[in-house]
Amino acid sequence: MAVPNSSTFPSLQELSAWLPAFEVLRRLESGRDSAVYLARQTALERLVDIRVMRNPGGQEESLMLARLRARAKLVHPNCVAVYDVGKSPAGLWYLISEHIEARAIAEQIQGREITPKTAFTLALPLCSALQAVHDHGLHHGALSPRTVLITSAGQLKLTGIGMARLETGELTWIHGDTSSKAADIRALGATLHEMFARQPPSPDGRTARELPPAFALVLRRCLETDPARQYT
Repeated sequence: MAVPNSSTFPSLQELSAWLPAFEVLRRLESGRDSAVYLARQTALERLVDIRVMRNPGGQEESLMLARLRARAKLVHPNCVAVYDVGKSPAGLWYLISEHIEARAIAEQIQGREITPKTAFTLALPLCSALQAVHDHGLHHGALSPRTVLITSAGQLKLTGIGMARLETGELTWIHGDTSSKAADIRALGATLHEMFARQPPSPDGRTARELPPAFALVLRRCLETDPARQYT
């Protein structure tokens, strides 16, 4: 069997050979830094996602591994679960996580499916999930309506935790943690604003007029760039 080098991603057969406990079904997406596969963990009869990542090497690899380990320790009902992290024979890293059948809340906002009542019920678990991320010494780094998933049962699941978003839109683990708690809180404010007002806040942090004044004040504090005024 030919083993791909670090600049390519494995075929379904190659990945199945690396991880014999899984039946790899198909590739879900592929980008510059990683590819995601849908697989079945045969012993437990459950579907999982396997993200295979190119190896950045050197110090970047050590930093990435530290963040992957921290991410694997994060357990919260509203965060996508991570089951395992490892390195393939080809030197590529992989992360095995919970497979979620869900839609991004961005899609539901665009379809005008999120009512203020629904947004309120989702806001609390979203804030709880982000608090858990910070409590584990992580930053989300890519929080937006695209990384907030809603299952068919209405449960919120936060994905993309610890990752960065490239200009192409791809989520990646390769680059170092360039986010911060303050940036996450601003992203939370912007996401909540879209959930309730169906539009992003203005670039200068002004909120939609139709929002209740007390709630608009909360969002403006989230969106603050002045550390003395922003929530911590």
